[in-house]
Amino acid sequence: MRLPVPTSVFPPAIKISADEASRLISTTDRIVDVTINAQHEYIRRYRRRLHPAQWRVVKHRSVSRYHSMNVFQPRSYSRVPRPADSPTVSPLLVGTGYLDGSLDDAMLGVSATTTDAARFVMSKMYRDVPDARVLTRLDAMKEDTPYNFVGIKWLLKTPSSSMKNLTRPRDFVYLESTGIREVDGKRVGYQLLHSMNIPSLSMLPPEYDVVRGYMSLCFVFMEDPISKRVEVFCKGFVDPRGCLPQNMTTTTAAQVIVDCMNSIECARQKKIAWVVQERRNGDSDLPVLDVPQNEEAGQQTSPRHNVDNHRRRSTVTAWLAPQRSCGLCGESIEARRCPMSRQSSETVCASCMRRVDGLETGAFARDVVRQQCQQQRQLRLCFTTFVEDDGIFDLDSVHRPKVRLAPIQKREEMLLARRNTHY
Repeated sequence: MRLPVPTSVFPPAIKISADEASRLISTTDRIVDVTINAQHEYIRRYRRRLHPAQWRVVKHRSVSRYHSMNVFQPRSYSRVPRPADSPTVSPLLVGTGYLDGSLDDAMLGVSATTTDAARFVMSKMYRDVPDARVLTRLDAMKEDTPYNFVGIKWLLKTPSSSMKNLTRPRDFVYLESTGIREVDGKRVGYQLLHSMNIPSLSMLPPEYDVVRGYMSLCFVFMEDPISKRVEVFCKGFVDPRGCLPQNMTTTTAAQVIVDCMNSIECARQKKIAWVVQERRNGDSDLPVLDVPQNEEAGQQTSPRHNVDNHRRRSTVTAWLAPQRSCGLCGESIEARRCPMSRQSSETVCASCMRRVDGLETGAFARDVVRQQCQQQRQLRLCFTTFVEDDGIFDLDSVHRPKVRLAPIQKREEMLLARRNTHY
């Protein structure tokens, strides 16, 4: 399979009318409201404890006391009906847990408004998701709400190495909605992944051998002001279709829910990648880091000193612990001693890592969106674009401005006037 999937496989533009976009946005708001009400019932009525006689744990992950997640499955379908009549659909799962971070960190980790950002998030958060794509966006980008997004996305999930010979890859076309809203005076974040059918985007070509799956998952993130943690509540199901047994389907769906714990680390990797890229470009307006080249001497180390240090290292040491340079300050560090070299594609020293962690996530996200809005405005100045009645930008609707030629008589008069002026 060729990855990433070529752009020619997808339709050039997905046109959605204004009425259809409004209906989809209303659908996302309704599902999010239902999930927030379910979280309130879980907190107030059940006191954050599901009865073990009715629910059993199908997945548990605990990184620390303040960073853990549980996924529950109903023991009887008489109490909780099946989400659909499909034989491969998972039962209605409920995920609860805590994230060791802020609400802005969680939302920065899950939000992705471009195809590059979607691929970055999927590779950092979920397992075996080699490709993703943003097909269209239904809402407008705003600087004051950097996490708000409503659009249609596509992702490809491949089976694990142990199941590669038993199952086929799955792809999902889904409606995603992310953002933060005020509920009872508290900031509540949400992420909705809800599959939908698009006539213009049917199954992938047969050579990809991919099965179209369906899912509906809604995550709610609520920050606890006392413990400084984020409480997570998830409700939904996954239907991979095909001929998978139900226990495998349940395990796959539970793993997707548990992977939301990676949102905090994904936000960290986003900040690292963005800061390193902006420092390499050297034209960023972000007030990111003030990284000195050499904190002790106040100036850069001479090249002769670096050469001598490199010569002192033996061949075995250089092979076992290769030296890399920090992407921010340029200091030479050993990959074995670098805490981020195994977690990120960028090498960052511990000192710069503390500076990145000190960045305020909310201000960072607003600055990033502000730069994206400025880039869009610059593109609008370069090209003459217009918005159709459906309110969606279409690349095919971008035309070059027409140049109207003046009549021949007027041009002759202009030439005579110029001659009289010169003489």
